Amino acid sequence: MGRLKFLTAGESHGKCLVGILEGVPAGLELSADDFERDLSKRSLGIGRSSRMKVEKSGVEILSGVRLGKTTGAPIAVRIENMVHDKWADVVKIEKGEGGSKPITTPRPGHADYAGFGKFRLDDIRDVIERASARETAVRCALGAIARKFLAALKIEIMSRPLVIGDVHFDYEIPFPTSQDLPDGLESLEMEAEEKYCNEKQKELENLEKSLEETGDTTGGIFQIIASGLPVGLGSYTQADKRLDALLGYSIMSIPSVKGFAIGAIMVSDFHHGLSYMDSFTKHQDEFLSRSTNNAGGIEGGITNGQPIILSGCVKPVPTTKTPQKSFDLASMKEKDSFYENADLWVVEAAGVIAEGMTAIVIMDAVLDKFGGDSLSETKERFPF
Repeated sequence: MGRLKFLTAGESHGKCLVGILEGVPAGLELSADDFERDLSKRSLGIGRSSRMKVEKSGVEILSGVRLGKTTGAPIAVRIENMVHDKWADVVKIEKGEGGSKPITTPRPGHADYAGFGKFRLDDIRDVIERASARETAVRCALGAIARKFLAALKIEIMSRPLVIGDVHFDYEIPFPTSQDLPDGLESLEMEAEEKYCNEKQKELENLEKSLEETGDTTGGIFQIIASGLPVGLGSYTQADKRLDALLGYSIMSIPSVKGFAIGAIMVSDFHHGLSYMDSFTKHQDEFLSRSTNNAGGIEGGITNGQPIILSGCVKPVPTTKTPQKSFDLASMKEKDSFYENADLWVVEAAGVIAEGMTAIVIMDAVLDKFGGDSLSETKERFPF
């Protein structure tokens, strides 16, 4: 990252999560209500765990905002963990009586074994608490700030599931071009909601029932679409300036995401360059566009003016109700893995987190190209 920098802190069952986003220009209107959409959407989904029903706390802004507007200073936010009281003795900070029996049996698919060895710990609980995807709640909050900034420039970002287990969401291909989105992403969001809540709901409910009965989990693929982007964000001049590489790093940092692609890769059948490349077309107002968007809006690491289309492949949730073979690291005797409250799948939630991470990367690229210490200054330089 260049202009923007962010940090998060906190544990899954600790008192709270904290996030800091540095580099946000002054003058952006921001309130606690601006985080509601992203945090609520992250908690939704048929396959989500029971914890999502109790995590209803909002986001508290701690710094960087005065009288409803950003000041240019680092923005700090806080999210309370509503389950903390039940876990207070387990995750207590001070030394003394209490705590819990050390966990020494790693769960396959988690960071348990690797983290236990890396930090020379004697209790896997320390790994579980920080490696947990609960940390992504505060990333959603920081991403919501970037989304609000981009919205002021008429840049929109959305997510939708493409595959959940054996349930496939069929969307029109080729992907939308700028001319297909005269009203932004509203029509695509409505289409995604219609498919999820009506066309595919019964299939998803049947999938949920099947996984509950077998003690299993599943994964899938989500898609991100970002529209309203100018030509020229990112660069091919250095590897760490390529926008697709920065997006890949950002999306792959989300727990359980194991694959990343820009454009039609992963979600379309193609065999030859003649059917894959996006031919140029010229419109009456003399600007160039494309007949398709298989490249996903990025060529040579630079935005080409078309919507960015990216996808992330999410592995099956590794915590299963059916025990998996493991070993107790204290005795090296074979032992079944343990179960702790978990989702059946996280495809939709991973997509929402990816929206926020995408927003941060794109906002950073916008500030790198157009600059501005205030929102008004960036607006003056922005081409649209």
